[in-house]
Amino acid sequence: MTAPLRPILKKPSPVPTVYLLTFSTDRVPAAQDFAILLDEHLAPQVELRYTIDARRFLVPPPYICGKYSGIADEMQDQILEDSTACGTINRVVDDLVDFIQDGGRETCVAIYCKAGTHRSVALAELIAQGVRQEIRDMKSEEGVKIVVRHVHRAKGPKDPY
Repeated sequence: MTAPLRPILKKPSPVPTVYLLTFSTDRVPAAQDFAILLDEHLAPQVELRYTIDARRFLVPPPYICGKYSGIADEMQDQILEDSTACGTINRVVDDLVDFIQDGGRETCVAIYCKAGTHRSVALAELIAQGVRQEIRDMKSEEGVKIVVRHVHRAKGPKDPY
């Protein structure tokens, strides 16, 4: 019997890379399923920094959820009305910028909510925007690469993409 093949390890990116991975707890209900999801979407050398439960943030109104996913400004504006979500976004952006400044190369933050379409997606998009802006403001020569993967996002009819 032969051992299963492991994926070929890619060399870490020369630019610091942050992966933001969103998903649905309806579709990934157990820890074992979460481990499989990580294996499918991240290279083995990428460390999971932490996970964020976006289910604790305010649910946007149905008329917004029916039109948009979290990639739309309209949904992100709804998330920014929740002070707890804003505090989480600010803490994560600060933590990721510190990670990069301290020489960190690759890390991942996983964000989940019930459907994996609205709150988790908006949070990831806002974190990505925040990290990019902070790194730009620091005038970092190296920059940062942000990879956002919305595993279970359903496109809203009014979404830009």
